[in-house]
Amino acid sequence: KQVNLMSELNEEIIDEVNNISDYLNYPFLYSKNPKYQQNIDKIYDEEYPKLFEVKTKMPSEIFFNDSIDYYNLYFEYLELNNGLFKNVEYKALNNKQEFLNNIESMQKKLSELLSASIQIGGKHPENVIPEEYKLLFDI
Repeated sequence: KQVNLMSELNEEIIDEVNNISDYLNYPFLYSKNPKYQQNIDKIYDEEYPKLFEVKTKMPSEIFFNDSIDYYNLYFEYLELNNGLFKNVEYKALNNKQEFLNNIESMQKKLSELLSASIQIGGKHPENVIPEEYKLLFDI
């Protein structure tokens, strides 16, 4: 559920980054609009922190050993992405190489996260999860 929420927020951010990219690339066609960056900042300020709450709600100790890497990769990805697109116009124009390197690191981490997901997928069906852990997941 958390990864799906993370994906939805990332899509919202990318949509706004594309809007900013459009007016940077086509200055005669698109007018600069600060609302795009404001929307990105609002996601980072209000929605993104909720993705980290899983650390307190579901500590790594309740997971199967082979799932802990996936759990840790999730937070590594969040840390890389957290705030990456704040001040995106400035970063794209003035810190282009560093910005691109950070995006590349984020993509690599996402690839690792997806790979880890595939490795553990289906290994722990719900019927083998102890009842007290099921309750924690529902909370």
